[in-house]
Amino acid sequence: MAGLYTTADVLITSHVTSVIPDYEVLEVENRLLDGSFHVQTIGQPARTCAIDLIVTSVAAKETIDTYKSIKTPVKITGDGKYYIGTIRGLPQWTKNAPGIYQTSLVLLVTEEGSV
Repeated sequence: MAGLYTTADVLITSHVTSVIPDYEVLEVENRLLDGSFHVQTIGQPARTCAIDLIVTSVAAKETIDTYKSIKTPVKITGDGKYYIGTIRGLPQWTKNAPGIYQTSLVLLVTEEGSV
């Protein structure tokens, strides 16, 4: 079951609708004199994780906002794996009903493993 937790395994929300791990690559693309392309990869790919979730309390929303603002790592689980990292950017919240909010996050993964 997917869920968003603190690194101390305290549940923030169990309403995680998608967890999509990916790699972010820094590339420089150059066009050569003969018209062909040369793509240079800089460094190693960085692990990221796209997350869609719903919180059912203002307290859970404020927890995510606080963890984001002070760069505290969080833990996401899904499909038998876990990912720990900090939240990139500012969560853009949608209010679905009183006390129910929805957002999409990108986690900058520092640790991953099997649950």
